[in-house]
Amino acid sequence: MKNRKNLPVAALRAFEAAARHGRLTAAAEELSVTHGAISRHVSQLEMLIGTELFEGPRNRPKLTAEGRVFGFALTAAFDQMEDALRIVGRGDDSILDVACLSTFAMRWLIPRLHDFTAKYPRYDVRLATDDRLPRTQIDVQILVLAPNIALPENCSPLFQEQLGLIIAPKLRMIGQAASIPTVQCCLDWRRERARMYGKSGLG
Repeated sequence: MKNRKNLPVAALRAFEAAARHGRLTAAAEELSVTHGAISRHVSQLEMLIGTELFEGPRNRPKLTAEGRVFGFALTAAFDQMEDALRIVGRGDDSILDVACLSTFAMRWLIPRLHDFTAKYPRYDVRLATDDRLPRTQIDVQILVLAPNIALPENCSPLFQEQLGLIIAPKLRMIGQAASIPTVQCCLDWRRERARMYGKSGLG
């Protein structure tokens, strides 16, 4: 069993807010403490883990690479704790976790969320747009399957994707557009382009 007796919860909460806002002042306002208190908590945390989390001038500090990674991890951890409190405290099952590709979420899903929320106001949709496999429990996962992959039994088709080819203007000018073969998949197109134009492609 892990011993969390010495876990610096206050310092972790202070740094998470500072990392999320990007400013110590905003973190102090959110947590209703002074700027100095946030600064002391961050310094305490840096000493504990042995690495700098902020860098630059004191009046305009910026997150280090380690600080950004740590901040993202803490935000995810605090989100999970808030969800657990809400679910256990009120029996809330209104959170709908949806995992999909970031490009799909940005171009197709997010523009439609307003209509979904208006139709189903009890659901709070939370998106996971990491292109890797989700590490937490999800309710819906939207996948892109290749044409030769059978649809799993527990899945329903959303729509068939249609691909279009964008031709470079200089390709049309030299009259080679008609010679481009039908694109079967991205891999075939890369191989065909390398054959037609050399390994460097069109640049």
